[in-house]
Amino acid sequence: MRTRLLAALAVISMAAVGGCTVPSAGTPLPASSVQPPSGSDGDLPSDGAPKVENPLEASHFERKPCDVLTSEDAETLNIPPTGEQKSNPAIGESCLWYNHDTGGSLAATFYSKDKGGLSSVYREARTESWAYFERIDDIEGHPAVAFTLKEEKPEYGCVVVVGLTDQLTFSADVALSDANVGKSEPCPLAAKAAGMMVRTMQEAE
Repeated sequence: MRTRLLAALAVISMAAVGGCTVPSAGTPLPASSVQPPSGSDGDLPSDGAPKVENPLEASHFERKPCDVLTSEDAETLNIPPTGEQKSNPAIGESCLWYNHDTGGSLAATFYSKDKGGLSSVYREARTESWAYFERIDDIEGHPAVAFTLKEEKPEYGCVVVVGLTDQLTFSADVALSDANVGKSEPCPLAAKAAGMMVRTMQEAE
């Protein structure tokens, strides 16, 4: 799992979205709420991760992640309507939207190569001692967490990971434009973007 998430963050620049006002992503739970592993490797969820009660079929978006955001949503988020698809054989497919005017961008990554879903995320967060890791309110009925690797209080960027099934997650990765650092909170913004993406996937079912 460490290779999966840390490689993703190295390959895909921290996403950023500038100029948006967003509602709260919800009340986070303390990182100490993450429980020790439970069950065998074949039992999911484990490691304190919640079960995905409403699995979402997302195979199309696993192949074409840029389709996960509509042009209207991109405009709302102040990023270009067209993203650039990126591939990593060890992780899965990603899409990056970058605003050259603001320096803001958004990345969506489907972790298709890891079959542990949110359980893998919970396990790595505990074993690697990420600086910030919180469970946030469900996003369109799907459990989600927010994290950063180095910032104890997210200021520049944030990653929100959503469980689509017990085996599959995707992330919305944002990092604020320079003009919005200190003015906007990146985790609620990542949660808002993730919500747009989940709604797109739900409407496609």
